Amino acid sequence: MLAESSFRAACHRGGRLERETMLGIHDLWLFIVSGLALNITPGPDTLVTRDHSRRLLEAVADQRLSLAIANYGSTCITFGDFEFADDVVNESIWLIEMADRDEPSQDELRAAIDRLTH
Repeated sequence: MLAESSFRAACHRGGRLERETMLGIHDLWLFIVSGLALNITPGPDTLVTRDHSRRLLEAVADQRLSLAIANYGSTCITFGDFEFADDVVNESIWLIEMADRDEPSQDELRAAIDRLTH
């Protein structure tokens, strides 16, 4: 469709195919400075709360979320730039993160959920 419209436009200009002008690089310095500023400055801290962890564990325990997907997500949380609200949250995320080596039982999941709610 684009080639056809370009061909029609060239026919209307007397058969001459003219190129559109390319944008200049007069603001390239601004693009480079903005990119550096975004890479140098830290972003906002992301806090993983008890509620977040509880919802993740409940989804796995109720089989609404597969353990493999929860394991991938918890690995991203563990090695990402996330902060944990407290040690109980950290332990619950690590319970799911280590599931590829030692799959947690339903009792272990429920016990972790109970620790998060109290």
